[in-house]
Amino acid sequence: MSREKRSHPATTTALLVLMVAVAAVGGFLVVQGFRGAELPGSDILGGGPSGPAGAPMPTETFALAPGAVTDPSDEPVAVAAESVVIPSLGIDASLRPNEIDASGLLVIPEDVAQVTYWTESAPIASPTGAVLVAGHVDSRDRGAGALFELHRVSPGAAIHLNHGGVTTRWKVVGMETIVKEALPQDIFRGDQGARELYLVTCGGEVVQDAAGRNTYSDNVIVTAVPY
Repeated sequence: MSREKRSHPATTTALLVLMVAVAAVGGFLVVQGFRGAELPGSDILGGGPSGPAGAPMPTETFALAPGAVTDPSDEPVAVAAESVVIPSLGIDASLRPNEIDASGLLVIPEDVAQVTYWTESAPIASPTGAVLVAGHVDSRDRGAGALFELHRVSPGAAIHLNHGGVTTRWKVVGMETIVKEALPQDIFRGDQGARELYLVTCGGEVVQDAAGRNTYSDNVIVTAVPY
């Protein structure tokens, strides 16, 4: 698979830089965008007092043209209201729409089996724009998170997402990893640009920030397009 990352036109001039804030209870993390962008990233989780060995990473990254990826079969898939289902990975997680709070934080659900649907994503029925879903990879207290298996997804894997009573179908065309200091701006472009779904979780080694708090070194980002 190609390891080249697609380039997207930037739609905002603000550089998105991520900071990690550790919750006092539960050991999970949420991520903050600096003022000026006021947009979230997605960093999820922590370990025990010594931290875990790390979170899983993809063995291979890829960036494929949608036309080069075969559409998934149209076998019936049960999709509950407000949920995301990835049959090939056994992922079936409920969505919890979340906004950015006054501190610039996108709060990830405390329940690691749930994922956040960013409320400023493109409208679910829009023919253009980006939809952003972020979820836990794991938790010190609650084990594997909803997106723990995301690193294993293959090109062409089906993703079914129900939001607002509308079920949409997507196929995976991209997988990349990126260090936490910055995320691609186009993830946060709302209803502008190409119609894409982004799923984001954590991965990589456990590292410490400047305050000595544990976090993971990377984000794992999966891109999908409608089919």
